[in-house]
Amino acid sequence: MTNLEYVIDRISNTELKTDPWEHLEIKNVLPSELYQELKSYVSSLKVGGNNFLDRIEPSGRHSYSLVHQSKNRIDDSDVVREYYNVMWNQSIIDLLKSKFTMENSYTNDDGTQEVVDFDIAYDVVRRPFKYKTHSDVKQKLFTCIHYFADEGDDINLGTGMAPSTHPYPVYDLENATDKKTAKYLPNNLFIFSPSGHPRGTPGYTDGGPRKDLDANNPKTTNHYYENLSETTEFRKTCHIHYLLYKVPTEWCGPQHFNYKHLVNI
Repeated sequence: MTNLEYVIDRISNTELKTDPWEHLEIKNVLPSELYQELKSYVSSLKVGGNNFLDRIEPSGRHSYSLVHQSKNRIDDSDVVREYYNVMWNQSIIDLLKSKFTMENSYTNDDGTQEVVDFDIAYDVVRRPFKYKTHSDVKQKLFTCIHYFADEGDDINLGTGMAPSTHPYPVYDLENATDKKTAKYLPNNLFIFSPSGHPRGTPGYTDGGPRKDLDANNPKTTNHYYENLSETTEFRKTCHIHYLLYKVPTEWCGPQHFNYKHLVNI
């Protein structure tokens, strides 16, 4: 079985969850050998001559672009190229479209959902870190968060899912009793298809969703993430985006992001 066939099988045999909104949580999404090689590679990254993690201040975030399709950027590494070849494959895109209820998702201006751009970025946050509830921008048809946890890491560092009924940014993360969190485990992949709130989230979706959704049955993908763990200093992921619009290289790194306006420490 090829790496691509393995990933197709893992996605195909994972049930779509609908609570609190549609998402996939795929265990062991890559073959073990490919995952371990990829993890070893990103763990060895140096930026400006410095180790990647050393560049991240407390409550900071750093992202490094591994792939940017429209800019023809692919990191010069065999394992990254294989990761790219597997994930940037029309059969994967078609399979994801078959799993999700795509009428809730963003569209191009003409109503189509053709993917024209793609990126992969290695992304790390250092405790204490909070990223507020948001639904994602309309460029994204699918958002994938691939967890690169170490054995024994805090499993609660996965992506949090807030109910659709809470408009950004009102959701009270600290006191909420109805939030759900994907498990931060090695080689877990969390996938959703972004959808804006029917009331819109100006500033995050450039004026709101592409379609009017039923306010009594909202499907907005309110999500967040944080690292307040007492045991795990770094939350390490690869962010994979299937994009309806081309985005600049700087949109997904490599750079140090200043997200203090979004982070409520």
